[in-house]
Order: sequence, then C-alpha cells, then structure tokens
Amino acid sequence: MNRAPIHRVLAALEHAGCSPHSAGSGWRARCPAHADKTPSLSIGIGRDGRTLIRCWAGCEVQAILEVLDLKWPDLFLRPVRRGRGA
Repeated sequence: MNRAPIHRVLAALEHAGCSPHSAGSGWRARCPAHADKTPSLSIGIGRDGRTLIRCWAGCEVQAILEVLDLKWPDLFLRPVRRGRGA
C-alpha cells in the first residue's frame, strides 16, 4: 500500500479507537500506549514528509508504534536506503 505516512498513522489511531482530530497544523489523539483520558498524543508532518509523534505523558514512540502495529519505516515517505554510496 502506497499511502502517505500521516494517513497510515491516523488510520491506525482511528482503528485503535484513539479518536485523532485536527488541532492547529497537526492532529491530537489519545495515546494508545497508556490509559489516556484526554488527548496527550501530538501528530504532525515534518518538513521532509515524515510523520512526527509525541506523547506529552512520556510514552516512547516505539511503544506507540507497537500498539498500533506499525514500524519505524511507516513514519517515512520512503524507506531509508543503506548501502553503496550511503
């Protein structure tokens, strides 16, 4: 599936029942990695198109991704290439 990273993350949050909604230039949602009663998760788009995630209660991004069944590459437009010339 070739969707923009932000769409993958927002869809996963919606599927997890975290109710993402627009807020300013980004989105807010309940964090799926802890018992969040008020939205503490900020989601945005970086200058390079990657999805930015921050839980203001202190959850690690890795924990959030695991709950959402996402991987680090899901946050980026293209996989990071390593190898010759890198």
